[in-house]
Amino acid sequence: MEFVSKGKITDVICKLAVQQNGYALRHTPKRRMTEEICKLAVQQNGYALQFVPRKIRTDEFIKEVVQNNDSALEYALKYMYLTDLLRNINKLNN
Repeated sequence: MEFVSKGKITDVICKLAVQQNGYALRHTPKRRMTEEICKLAVQQNGYALQFVPRKIRTDEFIKEVVQNNDSALEYALKYMYLTDLLRNINKLNN
């Protein structure tokens, strides 16, 4: 997808790309990053979880993709640890 003109990228192209290579999510335009496309990417390659936007990368989303792809667990653990750490820091500052 990195070689396709942004105006020509459709949801269908995004789905096909991430099903072939989950890392293609990093080249997916933000407006095309739906929960479905992000799930497809992470199912294909668990490490694609790092490219999933925060608004989609909820605790529920992470739990679901980790159940379907063990390699997403490594990134999920880092993300969940950092989220908890930031919450605790915010509590201390308030």
